[in-house]
Amino acid sequence: MDFRSATSGRATTLLVRGAIRDLKGNDPLAAVTVVVPSNLAGLSLRRLFGADAMAPAPPLGPRGIANVSFATPFQLASRLALPALAERGLRPLTTAVLASAVRHVLRRGDDRFAAVAEHVATERALIHAYHELSELNDAEITQLRAAGSGQTVDLLGFVGAVKEHLRSDGGRRGYHDEADVFATAAQAIGGSGEERVVIVGPFVPRRSADRFLRALASGVGAATILPTTGDAAVDAASHAVFGQSPPIAAKALPAALIPAADSDEECRAVVRRVLELAEAGVRFDRIAVFTPTKDPYSRVLREQFSQAAIPTAGPDHRRLQDSVSGRVLSRVLELASPGTSVIDHRFDRDRVLALAMTAPLRGHDRKPIRPGRWETISREAGVVGGIEDWNDKLTVHAASLEQRLIDAEQNERSDGFISAVRRQQRVVSELSDFVGWLAERTDRKTIGHTWAERSSWLSELLRSLLPSEQFRASWPQSEVDASARIEALIERIRVLDDVEPDAPWSAFIRAIELELESPLGSLGRFGSGVLITPLASSAGLDFDHVFLLGMAEGVCPRVIREDALLPDAERAIIPGVLPQRDDLYTAERQRYLLGVGAGVESATLVLPMGDHRNGRTRTASRWWLEAMVELGAPRSLNSETWTESDIPQLHEPQSFVQAMRGATESGLAINAPELEIHRVLSQAEAGVASSAVDVNRRSLHRGLAMLDEMVGGFSRHNGNLAGEQIDQIGSDERAVSASRLERWATCPRRFFFGYMLDLGELERPDRILEISALDRGSMWHSILEAFIAESLPGKANELESPDAGWTSADRQRMREIAERLFTEYEQLGRTGRPLLWSIEKETILRDLDRFLDVDMDVRKELGCVPAAVELAIGFAPDDDSPPTPPAVISLPNGRKLNLRGFADRVDFRRDNSPVVLDYKTGKVNPKPKALEDDPVVAGTKLQLGVYAEAARQRYGATRAAAHYWFTSMKGEFKRVGYDWTEDKQERFGEAVQIIVEGIEAGQFPPNPGNYNTYFGSFDNCGFCEFNRVCRRDRDQELEHAIATGSLAAYQRLREPVDEGAAT
Repeated sequence: MDFRSATSGRATTLLVRGAIRDLKGNDPLAAVTVVVPSNLAGLSLRRLFGADAMAPAPPLGPRGIANVSFATPFQLASRLALPALAERGLRPLTTAVLASAVRHVLRRGDDRFAAVAEHVATERALIHAYHELSELNDAEITQLRAAGSGQTVDLLGFVGAVKEHLRSDGGRRGYHDEADVFATAAQAIGGSGEERVVIVGPFVPRRSADRFLRALASGVGAATILPTTGDAAVDAASHAVFGQSPPIAAKALPAALIPAADSDEECRAVVRRVLELAEAGVRFDRIAVFTPTKDPYSRVLREQFSQAAIPTAGPDHRRLQDSVSGRVLSRVLELASPGTSVIDHRFDRDRVLALAMTAPLRGHDRKPIRPGRWETISREAGVVGGIEDWNDKLTVHAASLEQRLIDAEQNERSDGFISAVRRQQRVVSELSDFVGWLAERTDRKTIGHTWAERSSWLSELLRSLLPSEQFRASWPQSEVDASARIEALIERIRVLDDVEPDAPWSAFIRAIELELESPLGSLGRFGSGVLITPLASSAGLDFDHVFLLGMAEGVCPRVIREDALLPDAERAIIPGVLPQRDDLYTAERQRYLLGVGAGVESATLVLPMGDHRNGRTRTASRWWLEAMVELGAPRSLNSETWTESDIPQLHEPQSFVQAMRGATESGLAINAPELEIHRVLSQAEAGVASSAVDVNRRSLHRGLAMLDEMVGGFSRHNGNLAGEQIDQIGSDERAVSASRLERWATCPRRFFFGYMLDLGELERPDRILEISALDRGSMWHSILEAFIAESLPGKANELESPDAGWTSADRQRMREIAERLFTEYEQLGRTGRPLLWSIEKETILRDLDRFLDVDMDVRKELGCVPAAVELAIGFAPDDDSPPTPPAVISLPNGRKLNLRGFADRVDFRRDNSPVVLDYKTGKVNPKPKALEDDPVVAGTKLQLGVYAEAARQRYGATRAAAHYWFTSMKGEFKRVGYDWTEDKQERFGEAVQIIVEGIEAGQFPPNPGNYNTYFGSFDNCGFCEFNRVCRRDRDQELEHAIATGSLAAYQRLREPVDEGAAT
């Protein structure tokens, strides 16, 4: 046997080159096989040798290499073993087959795993255990079973049952695993024809693979090359595979250590260094970036390199499930699955729309669907989910559009309006057709029960939904490949009937999900740009410059947790056979050292000092500190003091601004925005106002001007629209409601968004779990309006005196009205999930019954009877009537203001004075004390005043009263109100004048209220639909605006509340 060692990186590469040359001798076309740690290592070596990129080393031949193949141990073993295994009738044990066998044994078992058999984590842990324990021989299994715990014995029994299941039934389910491949290949080495072999380590430890490599090294006299890292424990482990002792070697050291603020800044620092290297003449393909984890590095690195116009290559961080075809497949299965929770999500509106928007899909007629308006239409129709709901709601919506069209034609509406209605009809028809067709195709009754039937169904449905192959050929190559792989994976699971007969639907879903987790492939062409690859693939690579990211404790090295199924104490029963945590740590350290050694000219370590995603600081990796000591830092160095070191290789920690400025001044800005930021900062430091900074983009210039105006002031950018044209409110043409005025008093900014800009939150019927407070209140008002209307003067059920009671027939009539309204709201999709709604209905019915009891007491106490319901104030009571007069009030400045609204109920006392009762369905708000201190509660409670004055004017009364009546158990059926006296009228007029003048003066600052530590939000913001739009420091924004003196009147309006809060 020929064993050679050299330090990792270029020295090892030269040894491989020399070994190939020696094996070829005088025959440049002689076949040589090079066994490499990974496909990436093979590509790297092939490219180096083929390009003669290592001068002045002697070339292999006239033009690089010829007839040299590169293979991983498993690839070579498969080449040697598969013919023999096929002759024995054994098929490859794929991940899908193994997972299927594991699920089958789990379902029929009665051991400790039975209780968690349906958990995906159980299935995956047992698959991992199978791979480990299938490497043991009979003696080792016996030893482990004899000394192991009950859990270990059960685990061995489970793995044995899986093996038996895979090889039973006369070979009909005969499968071979990787251990079988390596064992068979080892036996076939003598007559394999493999005469010239170079083995280039190190390899991922695996007993069966190690035995095969040893047999290969001794059987054909392969030249075995083992790189050294300089770490005795690491090198001893890799050399022990071949029974060798490692030579003493020097450890490769990094040339630079760069601390960065966070992972994003790490990536930017690497891009800037790459730009420097490119300026110095280094080719991009001679640079590699190693990442310890996929997230967030892979995505961020590619984005940053793309912005800098630097080509990259390497494994795609995405999975097969992230491809277009993969997303379509996942969403189809979601629609066909009933879900596992109490709520059945099958055909949820969100899921149907997500599928429709995933790709340019085809419908039942193979024509492209046009889902652009489907979200709006389905939302307007009130669709929640479920086939029946889709059919019913779309049918009702189609009927309403048809009636709208008829009315439009009869009223001679414009051609444009009529065309718009017809377009909506077509959209509804297309949506209804697609949902109906999809429902038929995903009906579980038609899918079948076997793996073959389900696979055929899924394959046919995907072909129906996806565009034709000819159309897909225009997609990016990665998507074309992914589509082909998905078709192949569906075919692969077709054969699982032999392994997992009578499998439930959940097993089919899990099998697909497991396959979809496969890597999507590669991005870019190897050798065409900077290589971005996991640190785990560092073995066998050779680059001029390398960067190792994530040098923080817990990231590199990662936290290695003990195996829950087979802990180290059990593994130690058969020492040196099953890897323990120390072995896993040694393997990870080996990858790190090989990564450092892969840089021929330099290796750079990069450390994220924090994580802006969770706001935490990070501790420097032990390997970062070790490198610093080896570079000359004192041995007393620790994670707290390393920043104080002055070794030349350590860069100064820099913020984003510092790093960006240094790079820009050196001509190494990553993108155009960095140049603009640098220009802004430079001019600002020179004393130039932000609004006068010379920038290229108008949007940036406007943003800078905005910042200038917002600092410590009250400008148009934070709510001051003084000088803008704002229409007068409360005039004859523009009567205003109390709720609008209240909104400004509560928060002028919310008023601006909601009423000036006419913005609002879209209602999503499918997201409604329970009926909203707003809809519950509207329903409650409608029930009481319909019921009390039958008891008004002149009606058949008129209440003649305050002492009149409600009969059992009245209670039944109330329930009938409620049931009718329940049905209407259900049809509109406003009531949420059926279970929660059934509970809420019972609550409403109990409250209604209680209302009748309390109503009798209220009428006796006030001495009144109902006289009107839903009294229209400044509105038309119905479509055929003219508007009623508004309530007209005189403000302190002499201005007349028209107010409008609807009063829920007006009763007459014995003296014919009106009492307005305004129903509320929530908790008591305002509290009686607040209303006593200030009858308008700083302008936030104006309805009582509007309704009292409107009733007084409408009925020509000299006195009136108004009450909020909290008509539910939440509000304990309490009333809060007052008689409409002169002092209350004065305070009302003063408050309304401040509000009106504030609106017309363009004053719209935020008023978040007090900060509530329990809810973690401001009182006025917790349920505001614009909460996410406002700045976080909105309370300071209000203080700055007040400090300018512009909001003195608003401060006067708020004083009673502020004084009350202070006391």
